[in-house]
Amino acid sequence: MLPDGTVADGKAETYDHCIETICGTLETFVTSVFSAQNRRSLASYGASEIKSLLAELLKIDHLRALSAKAGDVAQARV
Repeated sequence: MLPDGTVADGKAETYDHCIETICGTLETFVTSVFSAQNRRSLASYGASEIKSLLAELLKIDHLRALSAKAGDVAQARV
């Protein structure tokens, strides 16, 4: 059972949700686990890409979206 109460019920959608909750998205998983197999090195990522990966790993993507929205509002006032 996941922290949000989800229990695997054999459905593909539920299974995908369980895997993503445990391992993160496919991109994050592949980047972190298979980096030694000719995947682009994390050291070559730019600051925004690293921030995106960390936000996803820490499950704070919603804060990045709010930050982007705040930036848009601030620029609109100028």
